[in-house]
Amino acid sequence: MFLLAGGCLNSVGVFFPAFGESFRWTRFEVSLVYGSLAVGLGIGSPLAGWLLERSAARVVMGTGVLLSGLGLAVSCLAGAIWPMLGAYCAIGFGLGLSTYVPVSFVISNWFRSNRGRWLGLVMGAQGLGAMIIAPTVGYVISSMGWRAGELVMALPTLMVVLPAVLVFVRESKAKDGTVGVNGEPLRVGGDVISGYEFNEALRTRTFWMLVLIQLGYPLAANTPFVHLVSYLEGSGYTEKIAVLSLALLAGLATVGQIAFGIAADCIGSRFALALSFALTTLSLVALILASRGKLMLVAFLISFGLTSAAGFVLVPMLLADSLGLRRFGTLSGVLAIPFTAGLALGPPGAGWIYDRTGTYFTSFEICIVIQFTCMIAAFICDSERPIA
Repeated sequence: MFLLAGGCLNSVGVFFPAFGESFRWTRFEVSLVYGSLAVGLGIGSPLAGWLLERSAARVVMGTGVLLSGLGLAVSCLAGAIWPMLGAYCAIGFGLGLSTYVPVSFVISNWFRSNRGRWLGLVMGAQGLGAMIIAPTVGYVISSMGWRAGELVMALPTLMVVLPAVLVFVRESKAKDGTVGVNGEPLRVGGDVISGYEFNEALRTRTFWMLVLIQLGYPLAANTPFVHLVSYLEGSGYTEKIAVLSLALLAGLATVGQIAFGIAADCIGSRFALALSFALTTLSLVALILASRGKLMLVAFLISFGLTSAAGFVLVPMLLADSLGLRRFGTLSGVLAIPFTAGLALGPPGAGWIYDRTGTYFTSFEICIVIQFTCMIAAFICDSERPIA
């Protein structure tokens, strides 16, 4: 599933130059493609959280994979901006039903100990997916055009990922969970699930700090990633170096997610998350300086690659550690709303600023401030223990 997510989410930037050249779109218009994907993700993720507490995970995820694959197939037929935005919104909606929220839900229920390690291993696949798919799609675009590139992502989604989800995905080692009524505990396979009820969670400081983090870190981390190819090409780097840089970031993200997941099992999810934000902040400084020399580009790729995607692992881990699993699906779905708002606002906002200033520096400076704010928010999260 995260091979699919990595391919779709992290390879969109590879299409930007081709979209701009083919349709004569501005950077802002091109960025709306990613924004529409994020809007769909923002609608699908909360719905997934609600459905997961009422339906089998494989049904929810399978529906999402089907919609994503069909959206990719339809996008290659688009001849104007509105059909393209509609197709990418459908892709995002399918990803919302099939990736971040449901995978976090399934893994958190399967593995009660060493949760960070297992979340890191599974979610690290998105970086691996982008590492494989981004150069492949880039090659296909350069040789056969962007429509063929969309088709390259659609076919394995429908022919490989969809059957795998329907056959292998299960909610937990036990049978489906049962929802407690009249004050009775929530159970999965006879085991009591501890944690806060939804209304109780809303009254905790941790929940609102997570809302702030979920809005800020995807905006600040994903904006440079989406615009990286355009930024590097505009800074004098070749297209090949720009695309390979994107693939390298994705590959390092896999290593970083696994490493931070293991670290979180040792030092706690709160401190690991704050550390990742601090290092990502420093890496964005190196990105600005990368326009002056390759050494800073290398520094950016290593530091940003290892740290920028750690939140995918650490936020659900902090949520489970602090607020419990009782309403994990619903809380994850609600937290996906600010997350996708950040995804939707960041890249188009950077494109809008570029169209008016001719540079990405202002956008990257804003991202630095936001990442630093997220670091502070992570530090002041409460280490609350979920109630039984």
